[in-house]
Amino acid sequence: MDKTQKREYQTVILAALLHDIGKFLHRVTGIEEFSGKHQVLGANFVSGKDEFSQNGKHSQLHPFSKMIQDDWVDKDKLEQCIRKHHSGYRYWGWIVHKADSYSTKERFNEEEGVTTYPPKGAMIPLKPAFASVDFGRTAETKVFGYNATQLDSFGSFPKEQKDKLIEEETSPLFSSFIKDELLQVDLKEPAFDKFYNTLHSIFEKYLWCLPCHTHPSIADVSIFDHLKSSSAIAACLYQYHMFTNTLTVSSIRRDDEKKFILIGGDLSGIQKYIYQISAITSEGGVAKRLRARSFFISALLEVIISKILSELDLPVSCNLVSAGGKFIILAPNVKEIKEQLNNLYCEISDWLLREFSGELCLIMDWSTEIKGDDFYRKKDISEEGISYEEGEKYCEEDDPAKPRECNFRDRLDELYHALEYGKLTKFKSVLSDNGNWYEENFKRKERYESYGKGINDCRSCKKFPAEYNDPHAQNDEKVLCKQCATDKVIGRKLLDTEYLAIGKDINKNRITSMNSIPIRERDTFFFFNDGYFIKPLKDYSWETNFIQLQRLRDHKDEEKPVAIGTVHRFLANYTPFFKNYSEDEPLCKLCKENRPCDQIEMMKRSKSEKNLYTFSCIAAASSEPTDKPEYYKGSQLIGVLKADIDNLGLIFSEGLGNRLTISRYLTMSRMFDLFFSGWLYRILNETRDYHEIYTVYSGGDDLVLVGPWEKIINFSQKLNEEFRRFTCENENITLSAGIAVVQPNYPISAAVNLADKYLEMSKTAGKNRITLFDTTVTWSELKSLLKYKDILNKGYEDFSDILTTQFIHRLLTYHKMYLDSKAGDIAKLIFHSHMHYDIRRNLTERIDKLEDETKKKWFNENIQQLMLRLYQTPVDVGLMGNLKILVYWTLYKNRIYRKGGGE
Repeated sequence: MDKTQKREYQTVILAALLHDIGKFLHRVTGIEEFSGKHQVLGANFVSGKDEFSQNGKHSQLHPFSKMIQDDWVDKDKLEQCIRKHHSGYRYWGWIVHKADSYSTKERFNEEEGVTTYPPKGAMIPLKPAFASVDFGRTAETKVFGYNATQLDSFGSFPKEQKDKLIEEETSPLFSSFIKDELLQVDLKEPAFDKFYNTLHSIFEKYLWCLPCHTHPSIADVSIFDHLKSSSAIAACLYQYHMFTNTLTVSSIRRDDEKKFILIGGDLSGIQKYIYQISAITSEGGVAKRLRARSFFISALLEVIISKILSELDLPVSCNLVSAGGKFIILAPNVKEIKEQLNNLYCEISDWLLREFSGELCLIMDWSTEIKGDDFYRKKDISEEGISYEEGEKYCEEDDPAKPRECNFRDRLDELYHALEYGKLTKFKSVLSDNGNWYEENFKRKERYESYGKGINDCRSCKKFPAEYNDPHAQNDEKVLCKQCATDKVIGRKLLDTEYLAIGKDINKNRITSMNSIPIRERDTFFFFNDGYFIKPLKDYSWETNFIQLQRLRDHKDEEKPVAIGTVHRFLANYTPFFKNYSEDEPLCKLCKENRPCDQIEMMKRSKSEKNLYTFSCIAAASSEPTDKPEYYKGSQLIGVLKADIDNLGLIFSEGLGNRLTISRYLTMSRMFDLFFSGWLYRILNETRDYHEIYTVYSGGDDLVLVGPWEKIINFSQKLNEEFRRFTCENENITLSAGIAVVQPNYPISAAVNLADKYLEMSKTAGKNRITLFDTTVTWSELKSLLKYKDILNKGYEDFSDILTTQFIHRLLTYHKMYLDSKAGDIAKLIFHSHMHYDIRRNLTERIDKLEDETKKKWFNENIQQLMLRLYQTPVDVGLMGNLKILVYWTLYKNRIYRKGGGE
C-alpha cells in the first residue's frame, strides 16, 4: 500500500483498538464524573477536545492526544471512527463499526443506559467464562467475578460471590492506568508500531478485568479482548477491501462475503527435539540443554509469528492465540495474501528441513475462510433463500432477550481438522510438486560436507559434524555441532533474561558481526535466511532493527511502567539455580554421587555467576542429612510430572454452545495460558517448598516439570487445587496428570514417556485423575491417601523396631493378592487371614509390650486402625487398592544410604 493508504490503514486499526476506551472511563469512575455516551467520551479523550482539552475539566488527560503523531494517522478520521463506531461513518468508519460488531455480535439491542449502571452505583465485574462451560456434567451455580486489578497471575483468580465492583476498587486502577502508564509512554524514538504495541500491552494489563458489556448474561468478555479482536478484524477488513478495490460502504456492510482467513500453525516434532538430548547424558548438562531447547522452540514460534505478521503488514492483535507450539492468526482473504503465505511457508519449511533435517516441521494451513455471518449467526441464512438485505434486517430483529449465537467455533473446528490432515504431508511444499519429488531436497549435502574435511561427529548429539568448540570449555577444540553449541550458550544466558527482542537484520551487519566472534560471546541468534533474529536481554533496551520486545515476566515484577514497544508475554521458565559457588553448599554435601562433579568445576571457574541445578542436584534435594555425615536419609530420585486439561477441544467446541465468539475465545485461551505460564512461574519462584522444581515446559494447556520426587507429588496436589479454583470449581473443566519417579541419570526422554504413559492411564480411567507409582486415583482419593501416608510414615519413623521395613514390604504382597482376588482369583482372598495373623504376631504382640503408654496409645489409634482398614477391605476398598502409593512413598522417604554406596 502507498503512503496515504498506510496512514489510513493505521488510523483504522488504532481507532478499533481505542474505540471503547470511553467504557473504561465509565466503568472505573461512574458517569457523573465522565458524563455522556462512551463513544463521545472516547472520541474526545483521543482527540483532546472538550473536557479533555488543555482548559477542560480533565485537562490532565490531554497529553495522551499529543502522543498520537500526525504522520501516523489522520486524526480527524480517528476521532470520527471512535465517535460514530455504533453507526458507521464513511467507509473507514464503517470498517471500525463492523469490526466492533463482529467482535461481540451477541450483544442485546441496547442503548447506553441499558448496560451501564447509574452514577456511583455498583458495576458488574467481569464474569469468568469458565463458569459457563457446560457439556453435560454438573455446572457450578455459584456467582463468580474478577477483582478490578492489574493483570498478575496470583491476583487473577475469580472470587466467589463477587457480584459488583465499587469505586474504591476501580479508581486506583484508573489512576495507575493513566498516571503511571499511559501518560508515561516514552516517545523519544516515535514509531507507530512501537506505540501500538505499547498500547496493546497496557490495555492487556489494565483492561483484562473489566467487562465489555455489563449485562450479567454477557459480562464474560473483557474490554481488552474485545478491543484486541476488533483491531484485528479492522486490519483484515481494510486490507481485504483495499486489495479487492472495494473500499465502499456498501461492500464493507456485506456480511455474506468470505473476507477473512484463519492461519493456523502447529510446530510438529517438539517433544522429540527437546527430549532426544537424553542421548547425551554422558556428556553432561542435560538440565541446561532441556531449558535451552524448550526456550528455543518457544522463541522459534514467536519469530515465525512475527515474520508472518511483519510480511503481511498485520498488527500484533491479529495473533489471536499462540501457545503450546501452536498459533492462530486472523488475516484478509485475498489472493495476494495467500501467495505471500505460500512463499513464507515454503521458505520456513525449507529452512527447518535444512537446519534440523526434518526433526522439526511447521504444519501451516490457511484454507479456513470466514464471512461476517460466521461471527454471530447460528445459520447461514443465505442458504435458506433469504436475501442479504432481508438477512441484515433479520439479525437486527433477533430476540433481544437472548444473546446471539455464532458459527466461529465451526470455523475453528475446520482449521483444527485441516492442521491434523497437514501432519500427513509434512514438508510437502519443499519435497514435491504435483506428485513429482524434489530428490535433491531429500539430501543433506550442506549439513554433512564437513565430514569430507575430516571433522568428527558432534560429541553431544553424535548426529551432525562437530564444527564448534564447547562454549564452557577452556580450549578451542571443535567438539560440538551448531545446534548443540547454541543450546549451551542460550542455556547460560537464560538465567538472567528478562526480555526477548525479535528483530530483522536487513543489512546483514549484525550477522557479519556475530559470525566474526567466538560462539560463547554471541548474544544474537538467527532464524531463516532473511535476517530474523532473537536477542535475550537482561534489561530493557531498544535497538533500531528490533520488531518487537517481549517482557518475559509477570506484570507484578515490573517496577517501571510498560516500556515503549513492549509486548507482555507470560513465560513459565523457572529453573532452580545456585546464586554463586560455596564450598559449604548443603546439596553438594548431600549428593550421593562420589564422582567428580562437572557442575562444581564450572562454578569454581565463575564463582559469582548463577548456575543451574543438575538433575543430580534436584534429586539430592529429596534427601536429608543424618547424624552421621557419611549417610543420608531418603532416596535421591526425581519426579517427572506431566499434566494437561481434560477435554480441551470439547470445552471450546461444546462447552459454550454457539456462544463462542472470537472475543470469548481470546478471553478463555488467554486465561488458560495465564495459569500455565504466569501462575506456574510465580508459584515456583515465590514458594520456598517448590524452589527445586524445574520447568521443562508449561504453557497453553499442559506442562512438564522435573523436581525432587516427593515435592513433585505434593506440588501436583497444589496444582490441581489451584486450577480448580482458577476455573470456578467447574466439574466440566478438570486436570489429569501422571508422575514418573526415576533415577536422576535416567534418560529424560524415557522418563517423560513414562509420565506420558501414566497421564494416559489417568485419562483412560475417567480423567480428573493422577497416576503415580503405577496406580491411578482421583484427586480427592490422593488427598485422603496423603493423610494415611503421613500416619504410615510417622509410624515407620517412630516405631522402626516394630513397623519394620520387612513388614511394609509384605504389605505390597497382600496388596498384590487383593488385586488378584478382585480380578477373579478367589484363592488370593486368603490374604485377609494371612494379613490378620501377620499384624497380630508382628505388631499387636510387640506394641502390647511397650511401656510408654502415650506412644502405645498413638500406635493403636493410628497404625492399628490403618491396618484394620486394610485387611477388612469392605471398610475402605480404595485404600487397599491404592496401597502401593503409601508403601512406596514411605520406603523412598525413609531409606538410609551411604554416600557413594548402597543402603
